[in-house]
Amino acid sequence: MTNWSVSPAKIILGLMPGLDDTGKNMSLQEALNLTSFVMTKGLTGIMTWDADNDARGVDGNAQWAYSFGIKSMCKNLQ
Repeated sequence: MTNWSVSPAKIILGLMPGLDDTGKNMSLQEALNLTSFVMTKGLTGIMTWDADNDARGVDGNAQWAYSFGIKSMCKNLQ
């Protein structure tokens, strides 16, 4: 946003539950922290990669924990 002068209103942050292609594991707490960042910075939204991981429940979380957690946080905006 700062380096390239991109408006936050043009940015959608992509989150990937569990392991990504580089082997980095995004925890549920990290996803929720990034959701707070999106809301604070006024980004347009959030998308989730590999929803099938979230559907199965990754890292010992309940099924759809990432999606439901993000949705719950975003509902507080309305």
